[in-house]
Amino acid sequence: MYVLDSSILIDVLRKTERFKQLRKAFGTIPLITTSISAHELVVGARTDKQRFVLEHLLTGMRILPHDSGAAKQSGQIERELIHAGKSINTPDALIAGICRMHGAELITADTDFMRVHDLKVHLIK
Repeated sequence: MYVLDSSILIDVLRKTERFKQLRKAFGTIPLITTSISAHELVVGARTDKQRFVLEHLLTGMRILPHDSGAAKQSGQIERELIHAGKSINTPDALIAGICRMHGAELITADTDFMRVHDLKVHLIK
């Protein structure tokens, strides 16, 4: 299962060059994201048109929740990185925890996820 991070979903909405690379690399994968990425996109939608397009996109997607299992995973991720002298922002730790909980591979443009142990990351530049 592939999960699309907020950075990639923004590209999907804007149909950017990076989105074209994603389609070339992964074909027509099912659109799956996390409740955290959905939250970030809703916060960032500034115009009525952006909110309309976003609502349409999210309605057609599977959205993985941040539940108790994901909370344990994300807490462990953040703790491990802190002890290793590394950092990750909390929303990214939550997204990583959801992905690890579901055994999902994350597609992102954010290199911070590369620090997370046992998380398969596909970095799209």
